[in-house]
Amino acid sequence: INNLRDDDPRDIWRPTVSTRYTFSEGRLRGGFVGGNLIWFDEQKIADTRASDTIDPVSLEVIPGQLTRRGFEIDAYTTINLFGGYTWRLKEGRSFQAQLNVNNVFDETPRLGGYANGRYPNPRQFLGTFTYNF
Repeated sequence: INNLRDDDPRDIWRPTVSTRYTFSEGRLRGGFVGGNLIWFDEQKIADTRASDTIDPVSLEVIPGQLTRRGFEIDAYTTINLFGGYTWRLKEGRSFQAQLNVNNVFDETPRLGGYANGRYPNPRQFLGTFTYNF
């Protein structure tokens, strides 16, 4: 792979668009829904290694040649969604339940090269309960 760059997170673009809507009237008052879309730039990851050997007779270290190997991950997009409800309790207290679904479409980018890459996590469901006092 030519023109590999170091695995520097500052070199990888991750623009994100997020939204949240809270219902303020009617039967859904206290409920909320939202999500985000994250686009990940192509990732080119390099690995430079030198293999040293030891001369069995003289026990001298023989420096190995530097090799440059690498792999790349195509650009990809993930979509995360969430929804929940907040119950307002007495004295400014509240209880909230929320369900998140991350990587809704179970996006898996193509990986080229010699090693396992940094895939996005597979689709995940995460429930949270929060009590504020």
